[in-house]
Amino acid sequence: MIEENVFERDFGEKIIIKKKDTLADVVLNIILIEMQKSILNDNKPEEIFYLIIDEFKKFFSASENITEEVVKRNEKLQAIQSTIMQNKTQKGDFEK
Repeated sequence: MIEENVFERDFGEKIIIKKKDTLADVVLNIILIEMQKSILNDNKPEEIFYLIIDEFKKFFSASENITEEVVKRNEKLQAIQSTIMQNKTQKGDFEK
């Protein structure tokens, strides 16, 4: 629960969120606490780390696919714009 710039965990531990903290700072602090409390105390922490790494790989792979799609759409849009400009030029729609 986050209330009045304090993140409180179920077991009572509190993290004070300062105005200068970015969302990344807050999330990193929470992740590090989880790692310390849960992952590092687990019997097989390496398995949890492998799961986390796999999720990051999936996330960035999806991001790359999205980026590729945006680039392809942009190339198609530029081709259409170029065709329109060529047609207007050939018709003499532009003043010389």
